[in-house]
Amino acid sequence: PAEVTEDVQALFHRHKCRFKGNVPSSIFNFISPELPAEIPCPCLEFRAFVGDALVAVSYLGIGTDSTSGIYGLFDPDHSDRSLGTLTLLKEIEYTSSLGHIFYYPGYSTREPSAYDYKKRFAPLEYFDWTSGLWLPLNEPPREVTSPPHPPQ
Repeated sequence: PAEVTEDVQALFHRHKCRFKGNVPSSIFNFISPELPAEIPCPCLEFRAFVGDALVAVSYLGIGTDSTSGIYGLFDPDHSDRSLGTLTLLKEIEYTSSLGHIFYYPGYSTREPSAYDYKKRFAPLEYFDWTSGLWLPLNEPPREVTSPPHPPQ
């Protein structure tokens, strides 16, 4: 079950130094401070260690037939280990073991960002707000056109 311990909070503060803008102030921007294992839904955590040192944590929300990656963090000193990918793969593995059919890897953008490691997985779709459709990530956005006007 998810919990936010002092070592997780310390890791979060090291992790957030990677960001240039939109820097979150607290892990509790993502995880409930009261009951992280239960609010707003059942939530699990995945932890990775090098020896006794905590180097990565990710949080996974559990739904009826899907799961959602809520937040992942890692020690920047270990960025060469691809720890975001490791915890994402563990989340996929766990989702599959539940028999759930959907896994949402969490926030990402079509533009380049720190979350691009999530784009290496397939099949991957994104929601195109203009067309209102889910599209394959490698497909360009569709142009929305107005219906033809009847002759006057």
